[in-house]
Amino acid sequence: MRNYLLLPLMAFLLLSISSCKKEGQQIADEMEGEWIFIEITKDGSVVDENSMPSNVTFDNCDIKKDETCFGVWTASNGDQINIKWTIDKKGNLMTLEDNGVVSGGTGGANEATSDLAEYGGDWDIMEHSEITLLIQKDNKKIEFGRP
Repeated sequence: MRNYLLLPLMAFLLLSISSCKKEGQQIADEMEGEWIFIEITKDGSVVDENSMPSNVTFDNCDIKKDETCFGVWTASNGDQINIKWTIDKKGNLMTLEDNGVVSGGTGGANEATSDLAEYGGDWDIMEHSEITLLIQKDNKKIEFGRP
């Protein structure tokens, strides 16, 4: 009789463990799609809305398999740059990098390239959900939301 009770309990435990996602992958799943820049602060001052980037789109990514994640950064004037992004497996750190392919601008330089030069790099993930993302590094904070 005890074996009959143990089998459902073991099945439940196995299902519970296998359905758990690591924090980093959960954030990566939530990030897929388009995000708009809600607010950027530098040294405690809010950056003028007209000088903020417009949006960023994050492609689907499986960080559990150490895939390279891609996306597109769009400046306020419509210039774009392809990006690489990662999230550590614990979900604490996000990295944004230039992927070298630009669209718009002249002479190989565009506003999106300049934006990413300023806002790229390693960021601490402060808050996240399916509709909000807040990241911070040094004296800068970026708040993203869904369009």
